Amino acid sequence: MRGGTLTVHYICPELQNFVDELKKYPAINSERSVPYFIYFHGEIARLAYATNEFLYYADSNDMPMMFRTGDGTLVSDNEFADMGLFESEQNVEVGTEQVLPFTEYSLPIADYSLPLFDTVSGLENGEDYWQELDDDDMVF
Repeated sequence: MRGGTLTVHYICPELQNFVDELKKYPAINSERSVPYFIYFHGEIARLAYATNEFLYYADSNDMPMMFRTGDGTLVSDNEFADMGLFESEQNVEVGTEQVLPFTEYSLPIADYSLPLFDTVSGLENGEDYWQELDDDDMVF
């Protein structure tokens, strides 16, 4: 989704519990709460660097993912995120971006794997509906 608003109409209880667990660890509390942990590309990533412009999360291989600080939208999850991190560090040195301090945590969840399929009950026709979770699904 680009440039719009995401509205969640239903979230299965297991996934809701998982999301609620991640929300217990805010890295930055300001106008918008920024989580320390996010679920992205099938794994948990942690906040590694934050500026007033961009948030950089690191996956288990310490590869950065770049999000806008203002609204949390994804900017890049590839080599451009690496270049963005380098540029943000340079911008901090010259004063065009400011580092945001944040709270760090240890990984609180021992088993954070989620099933690839989830069932949604109670649809209009009364049948269960299987929905595959995409690798690009993100909990932020």
